[in-house]
Amino acid sequence: MYTDMEQWSEIRRRVLVDGVSRRQIIRETGMHWETLQKILAHSEPPGYRQRRPRPRKKLGAYLPKIELILQEDLVLPRKQRHTAKRIWERLQTEGFTGGYTIVKDAVRELTQRRQEVFVPLVHRPGEAQVDFGEALVLEQGGWRARLTSLLPAAAVVLGWRAVYASAGFGVRNFTCYIDPGYEPLLFLRNLAPRLNALLGGQLTGLPPEAALAMGAKWQMMLAIFFAGFSLACAVVFLPILRRDRLARFWTAVMLLALVPAATVVPLSKNLGFVAVGAFGLIASFLAHFAARQERAAMPGPLRAMAWCVAGGLVLAHIPGALVGRGVLGLASPFAPMAWRCFCGWEGPPEIGGRDVVALNDPSMIVLPFDRLYRGKPLPNSARVLVPGLTPFVVKRAGASTLILTAKGTDLFDCPDLGPIHVGYAVRACNDLLIGSRTWKTGERVTRKGFVAEVLALSPRGAPRAMAFRFDKPLESEEMVWLYLDWRRGVTVPFVPPQVGETVEIRGPRGWHRNSGVGSRR
Repeated sequence: MYTDMEQWSEIRRRVLVDGVSRRQIIRETGMHWETLQKILAHSEPPGYRQRRPRPRKKLGAYLPKIELILQEDLVLPRKQRHTAKRIWERLQTEGFTGGYTIVKDAVRELTQRRQEVFVPLVHRPGEAQVDFGEALVLEQGGWRARLTSLLPAAAVVLGWRAVYASAGFGVRNFTCYIDPGYEPLLFLRNLAPRLNALLGGQLTGLPPEAALAMGAKWQMMLAIFFAGFSLACAVVFLPILRRDRLARFWTAVMLLALVPAATVVPLSKNLGFVAVGAFGLIASFLAHFAARQERAAMPGPLRAMAWCVAGGLVLAHIPGALVGRGVLGLASPFAPMAWRCFCGWEGPPEIGGRDVVALNDPSMIVLPFDRLYRGKPLPNSARVLVPGLTPFVVKRAGASTLILTAKGTDLFDCPDLGPIHVGYAVRACNDLLIGSRTWKTGERVTRKGFVAEVLALSPRGAPRAMAFRFDKPLESEEMVWLYLDWRRGVTVPFVPPQVGETVEIRGPRGWHRNSGVGSRR
């Protein structure tokens, strides 16, 4: 065997640096091919290496028991932990006939595996190394030690909260966000349905935001499905949670991550940390359920339910996830075209430097961003008078005044559009932005370029008729009028009626039969 370090390094240098062929080295030294492979694979002679561990005929069957004892000792005070002799005595009561020495050697070997190892890190002059990473730590020790380890993080959170509350930072006044610190009752009222949507979406693989585009009946059916599947998972997970500490840890991670995610509308993008705990829990369940003795120990009904849950989880998170991402990949080439249709309109007038007023087109909210992205001139302002889906009547009450009256319940009403419709998503946005607002008859809202006044309220307290008084005549060249034609799904120019005339704007209901603008009167 080649053990001379200088000769070893010379052979490695000639082959790896100088490019000398391996066949030439073998001809010159007469060494075996496998010896040369070993030299090239190791920077120094590795010495004797045992190919496989020596069989332990007497102790082999008891090694898992020893590992379990040592694992349980980690959470006990040091004085209460097992010594090698105590472990040997316990094994003797279970039928072990070997000596104390082999047990002591096994305990020492298993203990050394858990000890912390430090690797020297040396940088030559002019070299540097930067590493970024994250770690998920399962803290060992008793509950007092683990609770104490959380005190620094708790101090940081309390300090941040004090600054946040005193200086008014954050998004507490953003309508899509519920701050538990400022609005605890509102947060608790919305917590259960949001937790159900988030947890059900994570376990089933269905995006929880799909409910935004569903009617009320289908939203209820989806919520019941989420709740039913989550309950079935809880039933089959419970026996494992009772005896598996790691499964309980993953469950705690998942449930704690759900709480901050519930401060906003349930969305798939907020399930990142929830997924960490959920997949750890699912993996623990599947690992236990894969063992035949585990399945045999289950009662018949529970075993049947576990089979259904296991099948559903595997299908949802392997082929289901692959199919979903494949569909997204196939649909992505059509995204630019869909975006152009969403942000464009028919017969486009020039809107740069002008005031854009859309009667009913919710896409106006992204118009400035789209224009900025495409390098086009920005409008002076962009307004949407009725971001709803109900049909309404537009009456010209003066040279610069329009009165909008809903033909349905109110201007923010949404008719029944079938099981799934984009209009439901528009309604959800309206509810988030203005659903909690209290309106009063005669109330005025002043914005740049116009004043809106509430003329009548519906039984649910939302505006049914509103007057919009602009600072300039409606025919002014500085204004561009648009409306959304639901029949064709495009935004088209709108011509304000003459003083005293009315025109009807139809909503999405019946769009396949009716035109977007009704007759003028």
